Amino acid sequence: MYEEIKSAISRMRSELDALQQRLDNELLQMQAANEEKEKQINALRLCIEEQNNKKTALEQQLAETLTLIETYKQQIRDLQDTIHNNKTAAYDTIETETETIEPETETKEPETETIEPETETKEPEQEQEAVEHEPVQQTPVSSATLLPPITDIRRAMSIADRYLFQRELFSGDAEKMLQTIDKLNNMNSLNDALEYISRKFHWDTNSQAYELFYNLLKRRF
Repeated sequence: MYEEIKSAISRMRSELDALQQRLDNELLQMQAANEEKEKQINALRLCIEEQNNKKTALEQQLAETLTLIETYKQQIRDLQDTIHNNKTAAYDTIETETETIEPETETKEPETETIEPETETKEPEQEQEAVEHEPVQQTPVSSATLLPPITDIRRAMSIADRYLFQRELFSGDAEKMLQTIDKLNNMNSLNDALEYISRKFHWDTNSQAYELFYNLLKRRF
């Protein structure tokens, strides 16, 4: 009887040991599975972070591209305005030249007809006509007076003018140049604009950049 009990206890112990071993093995497998899942989760997190970084980089590139496109559009509009202004200025100069030439031809014809019978008085009259017409032909016409008026200095500037003004008048500061032009556009007269410029800046009035900028101001007011 004692031997039977002892053998039963030993069987139970061996079964318990086997069960404990099985539980330990299953626990180890579960831990390994959990570690593998954590690794997969971390890998997914890194992948998501990389995708987000790529997304932000693409968005930034898209914004820069849109800004460049707007800049190119503005430059194209400026070129179109410049071409239009040059065309209108050329038409105005042609019209003014034809208007000034037509009355001269009309007045010369009756003079030659009336002078034909008197050969002795031709020379002094022709000399007087030459003297009277000489100052009219020699007087220079300012280019600013031939150009049409403008309502916006910024839109009237060409790309070359924009870079020249920025470099020579505003020390390379594009933002300061645009702010100053906006203030000048909103002023009431040319004197107010010139007074504001003399107060804020110390420009060389003999420079080409100042002369071009001054001509734009005169066309604005």
